[in-house]
Amino acid sequence: MTKIQTVREFLERKSQKTDLSSFSRSELFEDFLSYIGEEKKNTKWRRPFNKVLKYENVYFADEAGPTESMNSSEFVHRFSEGPESASTTFVCKDQSKGSNRPPITLEEALSLCKVDLDEWKVKSWRWNYWGNSEDLNEGNIQVKMDFERKSLSEEKIIEKLFEKYQSVNMPNFTPSQAKVTEQENFAVINLYDAHLDKVPIMATTGETSSLEENINIYLGGLEELLDKVSGYNVDHIYYPLGNDLFHVNDSTQSTKKGTRLEYYESPEDSYEAICDAAITSIKMVSDLAPVTIPFIKSNHDQDRIHTLSFLAYKMFENTPRVTIDKGRQQRKYIKEGKDLIGFAHGDKEKNKIANLPLLMAQEEKKWWGQTENRQWYLGDLHHAFEYKFLKSKDFPGVTVSFLRSIGTSDEFHHDYGYIGIPKTAYADVWSYQDGVIGRIEHKIR
Repeated sequence: MTKIQTVREFLERKSQKTDLSSFSRSELFEDFLSYIGEEKKNTKWRRPFNKVLKYENVYFADEAGPTESMNSSEFVHRFSEGPESASTTFVCKDQSKGSNRPPITLEEALSLCKVDLDEWKVKSWRWNYWGNSEDLNEGNIQVKMDFERKSLSEEKIIEKLFEKYQSVNMPNFTPSQAKVTEQENFAVINLYDAHLDKVPIMATTGETSSLEENINIYLGGLEELLDKVSGYNVDHIYYPLGNDLFHVNDSTQSTKKGTRLEYYESPEDSYEAICDAAITSIKMVSDLAPVTIPFIKSNHDQDRIHTLSFLAYKMFENTPRVTIDKGRQQRKYIKEGKDLIGFAHGDKEKNKIANLPLLMAQEEKKWWGQTENRQWYLGDLHHAFEYKFLKSKDFPGVTVSFLRSIGTSDEFHHDYGYIGIPKTAYADVWSYQDGVIGRIEHKIR
C-alpha cells in the first residue's frame, strides 16, 4: 500500500466516527502517526498527509475554510484585481475520466472561480497538469486566468448620465455685453469638427492636449460666443451638435466605416465625458435663449451621435426652452422669416458643391420660394472656404460655407501639412428679414 493510500484509508475510517474538521491539523496528524505506529517526531509522512487533505478538501476549525466563491473541488483560489485587469489562480482535481477530452474546459474553469463575467472578460488562460494517477486515481490541474475589465456599455453610460442630471442645476448664464440691436434676431452657433477625444502626441505633431483640456476649450469657446451673442438681442439660438464631436464611432477606436485611428484615450471614459459635456453645453445655451439642437450625423462618429441625440431628447423632452431634433437625415434645414439655412457635415457634400443650391431648392421647395437669404453650413475639410452662387436677375443666391475645425491636430494632419489653420468657433447673428447681420469668430489658441 502506498503512502497516499495509507493516508486515505486512515481518513476514511476516522471520518466515519467523527467530523475531521473538528480537529486541528496537528492533532489529526498525531492520530495518523499513532494509527500507523510511527513516532510522533516522524515527519516523512507529513507531505503525503497534507497532500491528501488538500485533495479531499479537509479544512480545520483553526484554519480559514473555502470562501463562498469557491467550488467544493477547489483547493486554492486567489483573485487579484486591479483597475483594468485581474487574474486568478486555483487548483482543482482532474474529473475528466478519460483521455478524449481535456481535463478542464474554459467554461468549467470560469464556473469554478465564479468571476463576475458582467464586469470581466477573459484575456488569456492556461492550465498545467500533474499527479500520479496510479497513486491518486486522479490528477491535479492548476488553472491561471487573466482578465480585463469589460467596456462600460453605452446604455449603462447613458443610465449614469440620466441619474446625474436628475439633480444637477446649472448656474444661469450672465452675459456681460451691452445690447447692440433693439430688433429681435436669432443666432446660429457652430463648433464644427471638435473631435474632443482626439489627443495629439508631441513627438509627431509638436503639440499636446488631453480629453479634459479639449472639453474645457470647447466649453470655454462656447461661453465666449454666448457672451458676445447676448448683445444682439437674440430670441432663439440654433446650436447644431454632431459633426464629429467624437473622434471614433465606438470602442473599436474606428470610424463608422471601420477605419482604425490613432487613439490614446479610453473610448468608454471619453464617451461618458463628451456626452456629459454636450448636455452641459445645451444647458449653457438654453440659459441665454430658447434653443433648437439639430443633431448632424458625420463620418467619424455617426452611431455615437445617434445615441447622444436620444440621450438629449429624453433629457430635455419636458423642457420647453430646448428642442431636440434627433432625426438621422444627412441634411437638415431651418426657416426663419426670409432666411433658409441648411446644415450638413460636408463629408458627402464636398464633392458636389455646385449642386448644393439645387439640392436645397429640391429638398425644401416650399421654403425656397418663401425666402431670400439662404446659406449652407458645412465642415469636414478642417479649413474654411466659401462659395457664393450669385443671383441672376430673378434668382436669389446661396452662400455655401465650409467652417474651420476647432479640434486638435494629429499625425495624419501634420504629415499632410494641414497645419497653421486657426481653430475657430463661429456664431452668426441673423435678422429675420435681412439674413446675416453679424459674424462672431472665436479663435482657439
